[in-house]
Amino acid sequence: ETLGFTTFPPAYLSPQASGKNLLIGANFASAASGFDEKAATLNHAITLPQQLSYFKEYQGKLAQVAGSKKAASIIKDSLYLLSAGSSDFLQNYYVNPWVNKLVTVDQYSAYLLESFNSFVKFSDKWARRSTKVKPHVVQLKDNLVKWLVVFKHKFYSINHKLD
Repeated sequence: ETLGFTTFPPAYLSPQASGKNLLIGANFASAASGFDEKAATLNHAITLPQQLSYFKEYQGKLAQVAGSKKAASIIKDSLYLLSAGSSDFLQNYYVNPWVNKLVTVDQYSAYLLESFNSFVKFSDKWARRSTKVKPHVVQLKDNLVKWLVVFKHKFYSINHKLD
């Protein structure tokens, strides 16, 4: 509401995400998805690469509805939000004994960072990233590293108290 939105984009896989409704955007999110594709699959979530694939598909559908030029303008001027990774630790590493017994929190953190880097490379294949966006990707990576460090510290604190 603060940003002036009067409605929210429909979930991309819903019947409402068709025709002129595509002009306001689409939501590609999937609860329990994150940078760990194996965890997303185990949680019956749509993986991030699949969400990106749906976004690419959406661009084609949008061009059919609005025309190529208008669709390109909509895509260029859109607001994008990526929120990912919390379920990787919360629903996978901390809860799943198979994971936290097989790898250390440092190993899992390194795996998530590598998955994040792969995600960025994958999105670079089709996304034209402007110079305005690149600093945000760097900031996102820096924040992810800080987030992993905080969760790693919490994990060690919890384990230390249990010992």
